[in-house]
Amino acid sequence: MQTKHPKRVLIVDDDYDTVEYLAAMLKLEGYETLTATSAAEGWAQFRHRRPNLILTDLRMPGRNGEDLIYEVLSQGAECPIIAMSGGYDKAELQLEMANALGANLVLGKPINRTALLNAVQQLIGSPTSSEAFSA
Repeated sequence: MQTKHPKRVLIVDDDYDTVEYLAAMLKLEGYETLTATSAAEGWAQFRHRRPNLILTDLRMPGRNGEDLIYEVLSQGAECPIIAMSGGYDKAELQLEMANALGANLVLGKPINRTALLNAVQQLIGSPTSSEAFSA
């Protein structure tokens, strides 16, 4: 009998507390989590660990979440992406831009637990299912 490994979700946010909160939430549901506190670190994690999903904040110092989305998708990767942002004047506009860049879903902050879990399951299925993302 083959053991199914949990699906990996890469969480990228410059706010360490947000990263830890989202990781704990997803781990409780059975997903494996990878974390990064910058877009550069997220890109490195993506290249080396190949997550099933990326959950990225958009507004970060230096390279931002939009840069990460562009880098991932320009490599032809078929990895769904959820962009998140909020708490400042232009958050809605930035979420629209992320969607235009190719993010599959956008979520405003603060993140609603139910909305996040529904979004993750919509894009990659349950933690150990064989369901795969299809654009």
